Amino acid sequence: MAVAGVVRRNSLCLILRRLECGSLLPISRRLACWLVNIHRREHARGRKAAASCRTPFVEKRRTQYATNQVVVPLAMIAGLAVLARAQSPKLVGLPGRTRRAEDARRWQALRPPPGSPPQAFVTYDLRYLADHPDDARTYRNLASAEARLGDYGGAIRADRHALQLNPHDRAAESHLALVLSWAHQYDAAIEVYHKLLASTPADPALLGALARVELWAGRPERALLIYKQLFEMNPSDEPLGATVARLELGLKQDDAARATLGACLRLRPRDSAALLLRAQLDKREGKLYRALDDYNSVLGENFEDVSALYGAAEIDYYVGRPNDAYPLAFRLVVERPGDIDALLLLARINRARGKRKSALALVRQAEQLSPSSSEARELAKQIQEESAITLTTRASYERETSVPGGGRPLLEDLNAYGGDVRIGFSALPKTRSFLMLSSTPSNSPAGGIQGAVAPAELLYGQTTAISNRFDVRAGAGGVRLGPGVLFPNIYLGSPTRSPAFTLAAFAGASWLPAPKLRLDFVLAREPILYTPTSVRYGAVQRVAELEVGYNFDPRTRLRASFFHESDSSAVHDQVVLPEGGAIALEANGHDSGDGAGIDIARNLIRAEHAALDLGYSGVVFGYAGERRGVYMGFFNPKLYQRHFITSRLHGKLAGPVAYTLVADFGVQQADEGRPFTRAIQAGPALTFRLSRGHAITVGYVHYNFAQALGAVTGNAVQLSSRWRF
Repeated sequence: MAVAGVVRRNSLCLILRRLECGSLLPISRRLACWLVNIHRREHARGRKAAASCRTPFVEKRRTQYATNQVVVPLAMIAGLAVLARAQSPKLVGLPGRTRRAEDARRWQALRPPPGSPPQAFVTYDLRYLADHPDDARTYRNLASAEARLGDYGGAIRADRHALQLNPHDRAAESHLALVLSWAHQYDAAIEVYHKLLASTPADPALLGALARVELWAGRPERALLIYKQLFEMNPSDEPLGATVARLELGLKQDDAARATLGACLRLRPRDSAALLLRAQLDKREGKLYRALDDYNSVLGENFEDVSALYGAAEIDYYVGRPNDAYPLAFRLVVERPGDIDALLLLARINRARGKRKSALALVRQAEQLSPSSSEARELAKQIQEESAITLTTRASYERETSVPGGGRPLLEDLNAYGGDVRIGFSALPKTRSFLMLSSTPSNSPAGGIQGAVAPAELLYGQTTAISNRFDVRAGAGGVRLGPGVLFPNIYLGSPTRSPAFTLAAFAGASWLPAPKLRLDFVLAREPILYTPTSVRYGAVQRVAELEVGYNFDPRTRLRASFFHESDSSAVHDQVVLPEGGAIALEANGHDSGDGAGIDIARNLIRAEHAALDLGYSGVVFGYAGERRGVYMGFFNPKLYQRHFITSRLHGKLAGPVAYTLVADFGVQQADEGRPFTRAIQAGPALTFRLSRGHAITVGYVHYNFAQALGAVTGNAVQLSSRWRF
């Protein structure tokens, strides 16, 4: 630009001198005066302000244009018409209006035809702006083309250039706000929309755009207020009413959602969107049959409606009508063959109809679509166990060491072994049974749990499906604790004979009050076989536990449990003093405890070779025994709590080999008044699938949180196998 300025100043001086001496021809004099006037007008406009809003590329083209504007008149003044035509063949000798019309025709001929790629329009707009750098409309067109190309940054810059040239261009402002929202710059987009609404506060298009951006920004409460304003402006807008109700449902404003849906359905009783939302609300409130009526109303208008098919089939299945649910779920799979949820629903319905082979084929199809689906794996496992005899074996070894404390005067060292064989079978209709034989030897070379024992247990149990929503289970067995030998009793001060046999039993039920909610209740009596001391004392626990499970979606699940435990020792229950009378059980033979736990897990990554679950696990419990000096060989603190951030990475390595990596980190408090310390649980496991029904797993885990001995450092190795025939 500086070179052009020097050329222009020198040329103007020469022209002025020639004008003074009268050496120019009349035509040349007119052109010279025209050139001088152009120079003066540009200075009057303030060229610095105009140059500030031009890109470097456009400024370069403007420099070339300015040079031509000087050279062309000088060439004409000097009589060099050939040079003038070379510089501007279309402009020389033409009047201003004709020149503009010719220029417009030339650029119109160069414009890409409709339907051309966005890049063609970007190239055209940039070329046009090189010759017309102050054209705000072309900047707006450039912004639109760059947005279609996916260059949101370039589109934002072009819109802002257009607004610098024309600050009152509402079209450019609207497009700028839209592109800012596409570029996830939500706050900036919202600011532009508010600026536009300041002059037209009731503009429906602007209000709708602002509401969408508020939703994208994660502010559904603000979006709901705007949509309500729009719905009040136009109560007959059915899609808008459905949007308001959907947001109210998402924000748990059930009463408001019901009122909104009622208003929509009064205007149009067969509005499918409103009926589906009301069915969703009724289902959430447990009004399944009312929800089913709405789903059937939608299906009466359109039997291919996917949401209505899924909802109606799901409710028919959960209320115990699998035959009614089957045609709906089958049609759903026809409409959505790649929908995993639809496949699994049809598999469950076929399972309830006794079509286990067909159900398993559907689960396999779902596993092909999502190899890391834990829901599909669990359903396949349940179906296979129902239709086959399974043999499961397990062998494990653990070593724990604990520091003194909690009523244990010495350092404790525990070696625990475990092994069991479990046979699962179906001998009765709708019933799954098992028979298990297990042994849990343990020994400790020193400390309060010193000794060696090898208890063995035989247990039978079964689960019967009363309906699709209610199961009952029960079981009983016997436990051989040992030969019944004398051992030194620190409470009695004399040798005591350990019990040789005890009973084990359990009973419970499972109920599904809603499709995503599961309640489990269990009562159990079982011996405490953790340590040699607990076995010698014949310690027995009676437990009442309630577990609540809720699946927010196929990837997110929650489990919470609450329990009460009552512990006693068979040794103290049966001891009679030589002098007569019974031992004081409340002082040293009974204990009780309460506790709760919660687990939340979210599947973040689903892939065949790598799936990642993250979550939280917490547990809190406490016993009354330690306050009275009672210790029966297991951890019974006044208060214990542990909080974990959990992670689980699993998938396939190659061929039949799968892996699992567990890494849980957090804090724990080992007893009331004690400080929090670090808690860890981590380890790998490998599974070798020998065939579809046979697998072997080997794993290792390191942990340092409370187990049988309290806050311990422990290591465990486990080998398990599963054989299905």
